[in-house]
Amino acid sequence: MADNSFKARLEPSGREFSLEPGDSVLNCALRQRIVLQYGCRNGRCSSCKYLLIDGEVDFGKTSPYCLTDNEKDEGWALLCQARALSDLVIHDQHSSNRDDAAIITPQDHTVQIAAVDQLSASLWHLELDSVNPIRFYPGQYIELEAPGQPGNWRCYSIASSPATP
Repeated sequence: MADNSFKARLEPSGREFSLEPGDSVLNCALRQRIVLQYGCRNGRCSSCKYLLIDGEVDFGKTSPYCLTDNEKDEGWALLCQARALSDLVIHDQHSSNRDDAAIITPQDHTVQIAAVDQLSASLWHLELDSVNPIRFYPGQYIELEAPGQPGNWRCYSIASSPATP
């Protein structure tokens, strides 16, 4: 294709979405309101591990504990890291469980950190102030880009209620 964009088709549902060069398969799906399973979005939790029935991907940065070389050879990929190198056909065994779920598409927000508390050596509590409410499901992650460090992203789980005030 001249524009280097590809298509993905989910089986058995047959739903399709476009894949943009350089963007992860997961991001492309979510931007087009296609709900796929995911967790950390860093290639370390295996929540977004899907079987590629057809097509080629750049596997990206993945933990060898979450996606082994043997799994790659079998056609498995972590969609949060995988970048399409061709059209893809992806087996989605969970599609019937999500077809009626309300979809929250990814959005960019500029926020201010209102409070930071270190709860333990590896656990932090961040309080964010945002002009616009951030919609999410319980258990979802939010990605924050470090100020002054473009491309330096960290994922944090959301522990508060998704109810809006």
